[in-house]
Amino acid sequence: MTAQKATIILIAFCLCGLVFMALGLFLKSQKYLNSLQASFDTPQKAQNAVKSGKLCGSIAMGVGGFTLICGIITKLMPELFSYLALVYVIVLIIAFILIFSSIKINNGSNDESK
Repeated sequence: MTAQKATIILIAFCLCGLVFMALGLFLKSQKYLNSLQASFDTPQKAQNAVKSGKLCGSIAMGVGGFTLICGIITKLMPELFSYLALVYVIVLIIAFILIFSSIKINNGSNDESK
């Protein structure tokens, strides 16, 4: 890998890492969590939504930090890029599985009013 490619990858990873971290900060902000809590009619659903929002924010911040670290490692040791890319994709898959498992979608089959 050339130095120019490594620099471009570093810039791209840093920008994406900062975006992930900003998203995590937004998802964990009290203003967002309060509006999320107010959008549900039952306290249990509201509490689950707030927990899910906090988890998603934490995961986004973690992925952002990992993205920044991957960009720096790629610039310092470009020969590790192919292995680092594989680890990065695995971390993203795990993060998305955690996010999707935290979101409980009610499809109407467990409606308590029936």
